[in-house]
Amino acid sequence: MYNKLLSKTKLSHHGHTGKVLHHSHTMYPVLVALLAMTALIVVLANHSVYAVGSASEQGDIRVSGIVKGPAPTQQAVITSPITGTTYPSRLVAISGKCAYGFFVDVYSNNIFSGSVECDKNSNFRLFISLFPGKNVLIAKVEDALGQDGPDSAPVIVYYNEPEEIRSPVVSDLVVKLKDRYVGLNPKQTFNLRPELVGGKGPYTLDIDWKDGESFHAHLKSEGVITATHSYSKPGNYRITVLAADSHARAYQIGTMVIVNGVSQEIFATGNNGNSPRPTPINSIRSAIAQSWVSVSATTIMLGGFWAAQKVSYAKMLHQIKLKKNLNI
Repeated sequence: MYNKLLSKTKLSHHGHTGKVLHHSHTMYPVLVALLAMTALIVVLANHSVYAVGSASEQGDIRVSGIVKGPAPTQQAVITSPITGTTYPSRLVAISGKCAYGFFVDVYSNNIFSGSVECDKNSNFRLFISLFPGKNVLIAKVEDALGQDGPDSAPVIVYYNEPEEIRSPVVSDLVVKLKDRYVGLNPKQTFNLRPELVGGKGPYTLDIDWKDGESFHAHLKSEGVITATHSYSKPGNYRITVLAADSHARAYQIGTMVIVNGVSQEIFATGNNGNSPRPTPINSIRSAIAQSWVSVSATTIMLGGFWAAQKVSYAKMLHQIKLKKNLNI
């Protein structure tokens, strides 16, 4: 009977003794090293996201390691106002058409006057301050990397400064401001430095941060003032700066502050220069999210390898017991 049973039983002779090997003699070290390496890459990538767009002590936002694509090729169009319009007040609304996802910077007499993002309906609208007399308005399309597209067709309008604030000896009041702050993180402080030029002191300066907070200051003379702020939530904030002098002259200017996060909708230029694509900062975040798939796959592979070894050991021990019972 035993002979018949043995003739039907095929034992594969293994080179091992039947003893369970120590983990140092298995593939466990390799798999554990692979898992550790994947986790390290994720940690370093996540750290690099917060390194990108870190603010310097001067409040400038620095973005490094970016390869620029083609600049935008589609120009913005100013639809309002129309050429020849004359205004009795300095603050006017500028609106027009643009490519969704890009910025539109408006210049008056080649001086930056304000910035806004193009909305989902491919429209832009912002208020700017005119200069006394003739104003040549131009809108520039710009991507998140600071690359300009072609200028819009110029629109010429006029501002008649009221007699009561007109002065032949005092120059016009202007506020100079950087056009954009990109790459901030939530709760990261940055410095806004508007510069007051012209007019006659003393001055008042008000900043609306567009998050429920504001800044107010008095200046005795023209110059640069530093205002420090941070945002608790991600998003696109169009802050406004309003200055006034002792002659009741006022000047308003707006600029964009982009705080990283899921609500961000600012784009860099696509391959054809017209189609927007996500900024490098959001692309890195997407890569980090996808890298967790590798971590999960490695963990499952390690668990499967462990389970396979357990099954293999159990079969081998069963064969050894069977061999002993048959007195082979």
